[in-house]
Amino acid sequence: MDSSFEAGVRLWLTPVAVPLDTVTVVAEQVPVEKRLGYLVDAGFYSRQHWGFGLFITRARLDSVMPQVMSDLFYGTSGVRVVCVRARMCDLLMPAAAMMFYRGTCWPSVVLDGVVIRGGGVGGGLKLGRVAEPLQH
Repeated sequence: MDSSFEAGVRLWLTPVAVPLDTVTVVAEQVPVEKRLGYLVDAGFYSRQHWGFGLFITRARLDSVMPQVMSDLFYGTSGVRVVCVRARMCDLLMPAAAMMFYRGTCWPSVVLDGVVIRGGGVGGGLKLGRVAEPLQH
């Protein structure tokens, strides 16, 4: 005689809500810096962290009250402001000329997360042609 068999069973369950105690979440507010992906990729934030380059804060911008962008760089070590006429100035880095045999290395300029000039040999747009006069 065979003692194995198969049986089907169906169960219907009624959902019952279970009351829980109140859950209180306490969090500390932590400032988060917005980082733009293309600036991360270009190493901008790493250079800023290690102090390689000049990073002008909003406070400095407000204290200098520049009429043109190049006004921000007068007196900056390693940077020379060269003007071809009034309000038509650009930046040169004389020390960088010794490092690059293909020509002058122009500094990259980023304003509020927007790359004004990519920099490098060739330099792209001159600062005198961009964001003149400054609105702040």
